[in-house]
Amino acid sequence: MCEVRWLPRALRWPCIGVLVASTVVATSVVFAVSAVAAVPGPPSAPVTPAPPVATSLTLAATPTSVLHGGTVTLTGRLQRVDTAAGTPGETVTVERRPKRTTTWTALTTVTTANDGTLDLNPHLSPHANTEYRLRHPATPFYGASTSRTVTVLVGVLLTARLNRTSMALGRTATITG
Repeated sequence: MCEVRWLPRALRWPCIGVLVASTVVATSVVFAVSAVAAVPGPPSAPVTPAPPVATSLTLAATPTSVLHGGTVTLTGRLQRVDTAAGTPGETVTVERRPKRTTTWTALTTVTTANDGTLDLNPHLSPHANTEYRLRHPATPFYGASTSRTVTVLVGVLLTARLNRTSMALGRTATITG
């Protein structure tokens, strides 16, 4: 019987010659696994892990121009470059910056769905022309990728009211709005 001690309980499963130790570090658990051969003999060759799979991120904004106070929906997908299959369960950061600036700010992070798509709700309401992009950090399994930049233009709606519908020549009128 092997035993993994993880407070508040221990997990057990049958195995031969495997030693598992765990250490609690902050809020995560670090496991160390050691295996002992059931039959004596030379050690097996070291295993080299496969390199991370290259990924690509797509991003779209609908609509790409709104009036001030309007909403925009961002959609995106993280996929493998080799097969175009979506990559589920990966963390992606949504970033934004005012148009014509250079500093990106993280807006939120989302987790990809089973097909690699991103649910970026609620809808965004930019107050000025804004650029958006998606970033996926490298992991042991998938490579880093950054989407293309998508620009959303924000227009201003102006209204004006005249305090008179007609007036004599030389009189003044007030326009508000």
